Amino acid sequence: MRVLNINIVIASDGTRTVAEAALNDPDDELFTPMAQGEGSSARERGDKADQVTGDELAIARALRCMAARLERQAHGRINHAESVKAHRAQIAEQKASAQATEPYRATMDFLARSFPLNPPHDF
Repeated sequence: MRVLNINIVIASDGTRTVAEAALNDPDDELFTPMAQGEGSSARERGDKADQVTGDELAIARALRCMAARLERQAHGRINHAESVKAHRAQIAEQKASAQATEPYRATMDFLARSFPLNPPHDF
């Protein structure tokens, strides 16, 4: 089982709230976030002051942003792995093709050395 932590930092000035979310692996000695996201909310003029709602909106938006980035990272690794797999298959195919033509090439080299072609004479 793997346990990961999500750290959320919230800052507010009374009308605008900003939240930053970071997904961390507690076993990572460098504390490098696996993914990060930012979100914000703003109180419109005339809205009732409700700090909890502003915090919740900013946090939800930060988590949504982080989730999207994490998903893009995973898709990027999948696409990269598929590209590497296709490239390796192409290399294997080229090697197989070269090995299949090797006996023919050796015969042609032997014939060329055994029976050299003389250039035509000028008449």
